[in-house]
Amino acid sequence: MKKYYHGLDGLRTIAIIGVVLYHLLPNVFKGGFLGVPLFFSISGFLITAPLIEEKKKSEHINYKKFYLKRIKRIYPSMVIMLVVVGLIALIVEKDQGYWMEAISSLLGVNNLWQLNNQVSYFEQFKDLNLLKHLWSLSVELQFYLIMPLIVGKFVNKKNGVNRLREFLVIMTLLSWLIMMTVFLFKGNSTVYYLFTARFFSFSMGSIVSILYFNHNLKRNFNHSLVTIGLMLIALFVISDYKPSTYLVGMFAFSLLGAFTIWSVVSNDKIDQLFSNKFFQFIGLRSYDIFLWYYPVLALYQKYVKWDGSLPTFHITVQLLIILALSNFSYYLSQYIVGKREKKNTLQLVIAVECLFLVGITVTAGTMILNHQKETKIEVATSSSSSEISKNITKEPEQKKATETTTKPEPKKEVNSILFLGDSVMLGAEEKIKETFNGKQLEVKARVGKQPYEILTDLEETDLTQYEMVVIGVGNNGLVRKNEFDQIVNELENKRIIFVTTAVEMPWKVPSNNILKEYDKNNKNIELFDWDTYVAQHPNEGLLEEDGIHLTLRGQEEYTRLLKEVIEK
Repeated sequence: MKKYYHGLDGLRTIAIIGVVLYHLLPNVFKGGFLGVPLFFSISGFLITAPLIEEKKKSEHINYKKFYLKRIKRIYPSMVIMLVVVGLIALIVEKDQGYWMEAISSLLGVNNLWQLNNQVSYFEQFKDLNLLKHLWSLSVELQFYLIMPLIVGKFVNKKNGVNRLREFLVIMTLLSWLIMMTVFLFKGNSTVYYLFTARFFSFSMGSIVSILYFNHNLKRNFNHSLVTIGLMLIALFVISDYKPSTYLVGMFAFSLLGAFTIWSVVSNDKIDQLFSNKFFQFIGLRSYDIFLWYYPVLALYQKYVKWDGSLPTFHITVQLLIILALSNFSYYLSQYIVGKREKKNTLQLVIAVECLFLVGITVTAGTMILNHQKETKIEVATSSSSSEISKNITKEPEQKKATETTTKPEPKKEVNSILFLGDSVMLGAEEKIKETFNGKQLEVKARVGKQPYEILTDLEETDLTQYEMVVIGVGNNGLVRKNEFDQIVNELENKRIIFVTTAVEMPWKVPSNNILKEYDKNNKNIELFDWDTYVAQHPNEGLLEEDGIHLTLRGQEEYTRLLKEVIEK
């Protein structure tokens, strides 16, 4: 077998770009999280063939040599990242929980630590959890632990690889069954971390390895292009929350990924398609990029408080930081494991220099942006209180052009209201009930609620009981237009009030812009612009220290302004 497949660097590049952009541009790269099972399939393919070859030749596997090779490849870069991030977590953030998270990562059980502490992978940056992404590395380490034992058990000269192939097919189907079952009973936050539910991605890569190296089966060019096209489309269309993703989608994508790997290694044209300098550069550093991307995004969000404005600038800055750190740990880890030729040392020096330059540039840029933000706040707070209140509750001037030609009929008093929201609305629940005492009310608010869960709320509610629905979500994730189109259609005969989010997260601006478009273009929809009110009252103590949840003063203002919108 060949020592190195350059085309696989191209697949690694696609996988890591998908994962990173899933966090930076979730509305575009909805399925970017599928880069993880693609990595799993590549790992399954690459380690299976050498193990089979060794077992068939010598009748045994040198487990010590295998595990030491994995340790040498994985741990230097991981330790570098853990030390650097740990200095920030322990000294600056005073996060004592970092110790256990780091230890669980080193022991290869981070996924179990996340499960035990009920950390949801989908609540991005809600809590710092700087090592949350290492769950997948732990799953990979668990595969490396058991796969040599599986090959050692099932492969021999007499039966060759037949028993191994049959075993992997059975385990692939069983793993798929586990994913479906756990999802149906426990949901995506649990099934996402389970090794047993992820095994099919690895085993598909292993099966492809057997079919190619032991049976010399190859894929033609046209079929390969179709497979690659479908795999790329999936990165844009498969969502992380839909049941179909866990019942069928993840399995189907892993199958596409395995077939794409097969195409790369068996067809020279496909191999060349995925072999270029860019793919080689990113592919070689894909592991280091994976290690750094999440801590960088989480810390950048905490200190810069990016709200989704100026996306090109902020995304570029974060990518530069990730690349600089990845390049540094890539060369430093090579130096640690003994690659200390003159060329390697020079590359390490250059990597440190680049890291320093990026650090200075980013620091200067963020200082300028923060100064501009503070200036805008000062200008906003100079406005009169009455003008602010007017801006919060008035309808946009261009809204509903047909209504400007005739005097609108006064709206009848609303007597029944359904409130749907997340922890912000939950914090104001008592004030809401007190303010609207005497009306028929139902408040369905829950900590951590995602915008797409509003559809489930509507399905479970008898909507005929309510004249108005107030929806306040977006603090935990992106508001997506396709989902809210369904909500608007479901409530076409109701008055709807959308509440903007004030959370300083990358999805704030795009989410609020979507809500404002609905307000502008629909007669039955009104906007309660909580975000604007918070921005124009920065010194009134409306929010807790986390910048999300309401203080007692915030609950009072939130409810008062909401009442004005409902009764106007």
